[in-house]
Amino acid sequence: MDERKGGGPRDDDMDRVSNRKALPRSAALVLIAIGLASFALLTVGHGDYPDLHTILDTGLALQLIVLTPLLWDMGEHGRSSFPKWLAITFAATSVLAIVHVLVTVEWSGPLAIVARLRDVLRPSTWPPATHLLPIGVGWALWRMHRKVTGGFLQYGLAIVFLGTALFAAFQRLPTYLPPGPLGITRPFLILSPLLWLGVGAAAWRLRSMDRLAQPLVWMAGTLFLANTVMLYSRAPADAPAMVAHLGRMGGYLVLLLSAMQMASSDLVERTRAEAALARLNEDLDRQVSEQTAQLREAAAQLSEALAQRTSALQELAKSEEQFRASFEAAGVGKALVEPGSARILRVNPAFAHMIGYEPDELKGRSAWEFTWAEDRPGDQAEYARFLAGEVAAYVREKRYLRRDGEAVWGRISGTLARSPELGEPGLMIAVIENVDERHKAEMALLETKKDLEIVVEERTAALQQRDILLREVYHRVKNNLQVIDSLLMMQAKKLTDPDAKVALQSLRKRVYALGLVHHQLMGSANLKSFDVAPFLKELTENIVEGGAERGINLSVDAIPLDVGLDFAVPMGLLVTELVTNALKHAFPDRTGNVSVTLQREDDGKITLVVADDGQGQAESETATGQFRPGLGAGIIAGLVAQLGGTMTIHSNNGTRTEIRVKEPKLS
Repeated sequence: MDERKGGGPRDDDMDRVSNRKALPRSAALVLIAIGLASFALLTVGHGDYPDLHTILDTGLALQLIVLTPLLWDMGEHGRSSFPKWLAITFAATSVLAIVHVLVTVEWSGPLAIVARLRDVLRPSTWPPATHLLPIGVGWALWRMHRKVTGGFLQYGLAIVFLGTALFAAFQRLPTYLPPGPLGITRPFLILSPLLWLGVGAAAWRLRSMDRLAQPLVWMAGTLFLANTVMLYSRAPADAPAMVAHLGRMGGYLVLLLSAMQMASSDLVERTRAEAALARLNEDLDRQVSEQTAQLREAAAQLSEALAQRTSALQELAKSEEQFRASFEAAGVGKALVEPGSARILRVNPAFAHMIGYEPDELKGRSAWEFTWAEDRPGDQAEYARFLAGEVAAYVREKRYLRRDGEAVWGRISGTLARSPELGEPGLMIAVIENVDERHKAEMALLETKKDLEIVVEERTAALQQRDILLREVYHRVKNNLQVIDSLLMMQAKKLTDPDAKVALQSLRKRVYALGLVHHQLMGSANLKSFDVAPFLKELTENIVEGGAERGINLSVDAIPLDVGLDFAVPMGLLVTELVTNALKHAFPDRTGNVSVTLQREDDGKITLVVADDGQGQAESETATGQFRPGLGAGIIAGLVAQLGGTMTIHSNNGTRTEIRVKEPKLS
């Protein structure tokens, strides 16, 4: 266990934090080597290096391919979306780099077309990649600064669209021009170093938000220099072009080696933490076992001392040698104290060494000298009660003052030896156990408990915030559906076509059913499910009361059944369609009865029955288990299929529609 005081981080923790922020030594060596190689190439002149060109292009493509899954994995195991956005950017750039390499291969057979496209693809895949990567990295930094999360698909599509646009643009731009101002031969690439300069500045400003920002600064600086040199290239494989390729390889290696070091550091820290926790548990178990054994031993010794108290006083002369041996050799501290003055008469080596003294040094001194000043008032008050006979034994856990000024926790158990003649206290026998390690372990356990309570409180607050947001979502969906219903009602008032009005009324009932589902969810305890029985009653009553059929009697008999959104929406729409069909077609005279029943069958399935006693459908319409053709019939069939159920229609003294579905399972 780490017994150092204070709440500051340990030295090895600080070393690991600084290592995560510093440039890896391997990356620094790579940059130095590439710088020397670049200086050598520029010193030689504008030579042509086609083989080196192919090797460097292949190496750059491989680096991009390796960086893509590495960055994505860092995003998977971290709390930030930033590494995943970088992975998407590097993936898109790697596609351009791979195409740039593949067209250099002498393909034959069916793949010969790749070689024939060399003049088109090779010059126009390198420039888009040099622009796409800094734009994507800069965009990812901006999203991190704005604390955007998720959106990986939209981000990826935007990067692909940007890469395609850059590819198309560089198809129309010339590759080389005669030397212009400052001797630049590739002026259309001048934006690339400027972009990397901006990326480096942004990464430096945001370096405290994500640990990948620091290596991005080094990568951006390297790529700024590399792309600046590329402006002076006059041929695909001349010295400036090779220096630019080497610089890009160095920039990618900086990020790759830094990311690998971060992953390695995370693994090492996780392993150390697990090992430290295991050691802490082992130490705690051992200390608890040891303290328990010591407590049992002390209790046994105290009981023995109390049982022999009277005989020890009467036969003191006979048992002095035996008492001295037991007293001196005891594994726990012992002391003989004069009760009234608390003057120490005798102590054994265990207690003396516990507070840093030799036994003879403590004789004649007051016991209160070795009690911690802050504990002394309470200790003296309890001792006074003990002498007054208010408590049978003097038992305290308190801090003792060691010779070196430090505190050590001990547990004292004191008893009085009284005079047989007068009954006055003549001697106090004290047993002092060293409980310092146990006490520190208990304090550490209390601190851990407090930390856990804080974590639980934070988690509870987060869950409450989630519930509030979810209720707000349901409330807004319900309000929006009410707005749609109002718009439909206003539109219906303006229509003169009766069929159109009926269609809008049907649509309003479906919108109401959807709104009622969200209203029920908003009022539920867990925000995931609600009882379908009151929902069906309120839904059908609204359908009947909202129509013109004032002579229709409605009955609803539904079992209590908790349902979620996926089941409640199609069920509500299905009941809406069935009850609306009954009101629309079953009662020419506007009077009759409609019943809605929801029951659980013996096989565990749920049966929904909507029945009326009006005029039924013709036998030809019910023989196939379908309603009259129309939009409502199609909706009903689709909803039954969505619920995975089966539907049966009976036309006998009215219409009876039975729908059997599996009981919904709540996650």
